Amino acid sequence: MPRTNRLTYLILIGAFLILASARSASADAITLRYSGVSRPAIRLTYSIPPGFVVVGVNASGSFRARFQGRPGTSYRVGVSIERIIVASRTVSASRRTASASYNYEFPSSAFNLFSDGVATVRLLSFRFADYSRNRGRLTITIAPAPVPVPEPATMILLGTGLAGIAAKVRRHRKQ
Repeated sequence: MPRTNRLTYLILIGAFLILASARSASADAITLRYSGVSRPAIRLTYSIPPGFVVVGVNASGSFRARFQGRPGTSYRVGVSIERIIVASRTVSASRRTASASYNYEFPSSAFNLFSDGVATVRLLSFRFADYSRNRGRLTITIAPAPVPVPEPATMILLGTGLAGIAAKVRRHRKQ
């Protein structure tokens, strides 16, 4: 094999190894179940492995509340997670009960709220309502932190530099 072909072959292998070193991201999920009847707040703890970041958060579940408030007064009942309301109902006290199911996908701007390993589930209007059921699941999707991938311009610059070094070595050997 001539030297120029061998050098080209080595440059191509080097470029391939640089591009292949960027690992592909496979996502994992942390699922937390919560159930509370008589508590205004439920604290969920979990751990995110080093080198991983939150890429998705979903809350799903249901609640049921009974009221003991004054007739003619409206109350807002529901569930909030990390101060973001995931489900709520405004109900008059004369109706006496309210229930709802929810499936809430958190926006990406809220992902940093879940990076510390603690999530707090709160019940709205807890002092006016007796929650007979509050069950749900919080799913936190994590993935490896992104690895910087070289830009095409960086690869061209690297290739040009290697080609220049190869040309210099070749000229030096001919002399």
